[in-house]
Amino acid sequence: MAPGGKAPASDTATAADRAAASWLVHREDGELSAVEAEAFERWLQADPRHREALGRMERFWHAFDEPAAETVTEPAPAEPRRNWRLPAGLAAAAMLVLAIGIGLVLNGGSEAYYSTGHELRTVVLEDGSRITLDAQTRLSASMHTTGRDIELLTGKARFEVSPDPARPFTVHAGAVHAQALGTVFDVDRRANAAVSVSVLEGRVQVVSTAPGQEPRTHLSSTGDTVVWRRNGEPELNSDQNIDVIGQWAEGRLVFRGEPAGTALKQVNRYEPKPLQLPPAVSPSTPVYGVFRAGDGAAFLNALVAGTDD
Repeated sequence: MAPGGKAPASDTATAADRAAASWLVHREDGELSAVEAEAFERWLQADPRHREALGRMERFWHAFDEPAAETVTEPAPAEPRRNWRLPAGLAAAAMLVLAIGIGLVLNGGSEAYYSTGHELRTVVLEDGSRITLDAQTRLSASMHTTGRDIELLTGKARFEVSPDPARPFTVHAGAVHAQALGTVFDVDRRANAAVSVSVLEGRVQVVSTAPGQEPRTHLSSTGDTVVWRRNGEPELNSDQNIDVIGQWAEGRLVFRGEPAGTALKQVNRYEPKPLQLPPAVSPSTPVYGVFRAGDGAAFLNALVAGTDD
């Protein structure tokens, strides 16, 4: 599907069912955060087919809540009653399998779902494109004959795209759609009501299709970072340090004066147990340096050492 264009019915149905399955699994796994709940509501309002897809997935999910209806009309030999209810984890897996199956039937392609906890993860798609997922990231990939569609549900990811003019590579992050033009780029959907696209190599066409607004398009080139905020104009930052932008995918966190409280939030994405700032360090203290993701102890030690100077 071309960004901002009208999708074929099969493509839209597949994307809606896949997204509905992902949202439902995440919702059943635990209460959505305020940011996620807002994103979920925006997704529902974006297209009437989204609510229809959610209804289909909910009916499938709740089919496991009750035992199968009995159809035997005559007494049968007594036997232990089977419990047909699946554990939540298996029901979630079944839900995703159903969504994947729908995609295979409608598109003649393949579907996959990827997520991370507190670690980085790199996956290679069937076309040779590589995706590096940051910590706490969830996305799905739909590879079909007419295109390659990635849905970034939450988090941040880097896309190293294998050129294929006949199959556009598009990353969907809510109302923002970034189509690669043979490139390497990052998409970040962690900030509240904002999506940023950073181009490390090549060009990316970014389109915003927020409900009630005319589609807005921006062609980004190497070194550009565009931040798209809901109900606002895109913010462009050019000529950024590409080496700094690219550090996160190598497992390094670069701070250039960010407040310690803000830096700690980034560090905690890679920590199984959230860390706290030492009492001697103010949340407003500027932080400078390069730290390895997952080594929060070194980060805290450096903060304390800085207060001793």
